[in-house]
Amino acid sequence: MPARLSSVEIHQAMFLPKSGSATVTVSVMPRTSEFQVCEGESLLASGYVTCEDSDVLETSQHAQTVSDLQDRVRRPFFQVL
Repeated sequence: MPARLSSVEIHQAMFLPKSGSATVTVSVMPRTSEFQVCEGESLLASGYVTCEDSDVLETSQHAQTVSDLQDRVRRPFFQVL
């Protein structure tokens, strides 16, 4: 499902270990479409996520979107240069 991220703010950098893994939590508030990416108690990024077809995600779409995001976050999403 295509999604649009808007008003994205990066609050803090996250340094990835050379080996092992890092865990982040992605929270999406269905009523407002706000999202937050956190590492522990630290807020890394925030903004809004919407479907291309509608402005607010339905509950079933929200669950699928969160699942998709969690799968993507588990994979390396950037490399330290």
